[in-house]
Amino acid sequence: MRPATLRRLAGLAAIVVMLAIMLVPTLRRYLEQRDQITSLQRSIVEQQRQVQDLSAERARWDDQAYVEQQIRARLHFVKPGETSYTVLDPDSGRSTSVDAKVVGVDLASQDLPWYGQVWSSLDSADRLGAAPGATTSPGSTPHIQNTQPAPATSTPSARPGATSPTSRR
Repeated sequence: MRPATLRRLAGLAAIVVMLAIMLVPTLRRYLEQRDQITSLQRSIVEQQRQVQDLSAERARWDDQAYVEQQIRARLHFVKPGETSYTVLDPDSGRSTSVDAKVVGVDLASQDLPWYGQVWSSLDSADRLGAAPGATTSPGSTPHIQNTQPAPATSTPSARPGATSPTSRR
């Protein structure tokens, strides 16, 4: 090959490399933006579907019969003269006799410290769910000791030259 042709090929190769260096980042950015646009379009379609669902639900709430049905189902409201029944699951294993008991305030526990009152409350709640043959003594609150250290008492110091507050005149 002639040197002039070789020089032209080298110049052409340099131009192609420069174009590739300039176009690759631009092309990559273009493809990323296309992917982003596609994902945003999918997001728009999903949000439009949610708006349609919420509009349909709002239209249901405009119907008074639907509102009344929801009030009855969610809040267990009844009309005057109707009787409401709640069916308990017999397979749950819980005693239904507990439901009929009334829990009152134990006046004997009012003079206990707060942690004794909490324990008494837990003890009485446990007795409600106990089997009929179970025996627990009503005053079975454990003795809870104070775990905080006693405050330091200020006693006159035995250091020479120290005076007590009462000996100053």
